[in-house]
Amino acid sequence: MLGEQIAELRGKIVSQRVLDIEGPTMETSVSIEGTFNGTQVKQHLTYVAKPVSAGVLHGKAKGITIGEETEMVVSTHEGIGRATPSGVRWRGTGLDIEGPTMETSVSIEGTFNGTQVKQHLTYVAKPVSAGVLHGKAKGITIGGETEMVVSTHEGIGRATPSGVRWRGTGFFSA
Repeated sequence: MLGEQIAELRGKIVSQRVLDIEGPTMETSVSIEGTFNGTQVKQHLTYVAKPVSAGVLHGKAKGITIGEETEMVVSTHEGIGRATPSGVRWRGTGLDIEGPTMETSVSIEGTFNGTQVKQHLTYVAKPVSAGVLHGKAKGITIGGETEMVVSTHEGIGRATPSGVRWRGTGFFSA
């Protein structure tokens, strides 16, 4: 159900290197084990991260996930990390690159920071497990009188009898 934990994973850093001192940009390889929707999995990921603001990193990763029955899925991941005294805590999404995709357009109206807004989005979604989708969207958000911004969004959706319920992030640029 919505808000239900779908994975419990623990990992360790296998290697790190600095790719560029401007930024700076670092590459990190990790080995992860745990359960995903009740299935025992092992993941091997390499990600590249760079700071976007004080104490906040943006990272992209590629890797493989191996299931109990030696099933293997190639995946890409993207997330935001926050530096803490014990290390970086990541929040983000992963997308397997095998399997069907769907594309659709939606219009949404609502309130954001006290301003009435309208969004027009086109998104592409892929299943990542039974009843769970990963989606990426691009579109425009119109707020106030005529203020318009371009936005990109990414999230995880869970199929319900009334449709897909999404949770994710949005990035806006003027």
